[in-house]
Amino acid sequence: MFQAGQISAHDHDDITNNRKKYKRLKILLDVLNRNQLYASFEYLLKSLQLTQLLEALNADTPYIFILSKDALCIQHNFTTLQDELPGADAATNMMESVLSESNVSDIESCNGTYRQKSKLLKILILNEQYACKKLFEAIRTSLKREDLIQKMRNHSEGIIRRGKPVLESSLRCLTTACLRIHEDFLYDELEPRDLCDFLFEEEAVDILSHDKITETNRRRKQVKFLLETLMENKNDCFHFFLYILQRKHYDYIRQTLEQNTPSSSVEVDGVRNEPIQLRLAVQYSTGTEMHKILYQHINSFDTSVLRDMISRGQITIEHATSISVEVQLRHTSEKPVPEREDDKFKKVLRNVYKMLEKAETYLTKVMNSANQLQIRIHVQNSYLESPKSSDNIRKKMSSNYQKILDEMQLSLARETLSRCTGNVADLWKKIAPESGSRTQRMCDVLHFIFQHKGNRVEFEKILKENGLKNVAEINAF
Repeated sequence: MFQAGQISAHDHDDITNNRKKYKRLKILLDVLNRNQLYASFEYLLKSLQLTQLLEALNADTPYIFILSKDALCIQHNFTTLQDELPGADAATNMMESVLSESNVSDIESCNGTYRQKSKLLKILILNEQYACKKLFEAIRTSLKREDLIQKMRNHSEGIIRRGKPVLESSLRCLTTACLRIHEDFLYDELEPRDLCDFLFEEEAVDILSHDKITETNRRRKQVKFLLETLMENKNDCFHFFLYILQRKHYDYIRQTLEQNTPSSSVEVDGVRNEPIQLRLAVQYSTGTEMHKILYQHINSFDTSVLRDMISRGQITIEHATSISVEVQLRHTSEKPVPEREDDKFKKVLRNVYKMLEKAETYLTKVMNSANQLQIRIHVQNSYLESPKSSDNIRKKMSSNYQKILDEMQLSLARETLSRCTGNVADLWKKIAPESGSRTQRMCDVLHFIFQHKGNRVEFEKILKENGLKNVAEINAF
């Protein structure tokens, strides 16, 4: 169309320079609509003998794409294959005989190894029977995993036999209205990439919707697209969403959706996402383990004010001799900030003081001491050196802790832990959905990562690979 002078060089570049297929398609459709080029586009399709596409466009009813048995089996085992296939490069090389140059480019444009394998599988599904058979051949001959093929066949047959899943009675009465009621809560707690993968397995979202949700880098934007898809409710999407919450033990989200009133969240004026470092030191009487009690209390759900404060920085709990709490608030900036001109820092300090006032009642109660609780705040303005080591990576991550925490979800945690050293096995169960809120589970992941310098370095690489490089950059107030 560009050669025929039907679209401009600017429109041509907008379409072809975009590395995401669903965005290329959207831009193309916008160009065709804006320039009234549908007749020219139809003529082009005829000249290229794309008869199936022409028939779909000229049909009076929406085109239904019927998958082959092998393609459907791959879709039903979408998450299993992401886990079982080798690394993205190896998997792509294994299937290179059925991939075009454009296919490979689309795979490489995705961020992170799981998203790249996800893209590969969707391309194979779209390429239908021959490509899908090639995948089964590769699993059988290259990977020598006949057991995996049998597992996939059994799972797919089970989904077909089951049909539309039955919901528990507490979920049956829910409608999409609950998504609006608890929208703020869902923006905080949903893990859209995993949920969308499960919805795709259940044929509740199509490939284009899956691309739009999962190939967006930022979690909150993924949540926005997921909620829009659920509200639209094509293919009974909302029903399958509730079924996934039921089957995958997202009890924390289920219980909230079943409430009629909006869930509340702690929000302090102007504090959210501010780079504050906090150090908590607990002093206690000999023979007690007050630091453990306090730490458990901080991580419980009834101390949301204190936990929200602590989640903005680092926690260091140390032994001492008497009961007290000391919080060190440190202004992190690339340059020293004049003390009198630092109005924004003073605002943050005032807000932290408000949180401490609320937290004092919790701390006094849990410590159960006759001694009066003392809360001392030490303020220190300082600046950070340019990042050259894992310690500086830790400083960067600490200064952006809340932003990093906001991006964390199960898929990113899983990819991170697969490349971490240390006692990773104990953490897998703690980060599963049945363990509670996304925020708390991902706090546990970040705490594990921050303890080992090698893991911190690896985590920074993973953030970059997943298009989240800017999340861990040092920003001044």
